[in-house]
Amino acid sequence: MTKRYNVAMTEEMEKRLESQRVKRGLDSTPEMIRYILSEHLARSN
Repeated sequence: MTKRYNVAMTEEMEKRLESQRVKRGLDSTPEMIRYILSEHLARSN
């Protein structure tokens, strides 16, 4: 089951996410956010 969330962020954070998205060749900002969360959760376990 997929859930949707709305996230508020600063323009600076948006620019950094967009930069990383392009660098990693991902298609969208939500995909980049999922990628970052996945990396973070994998490290914390």
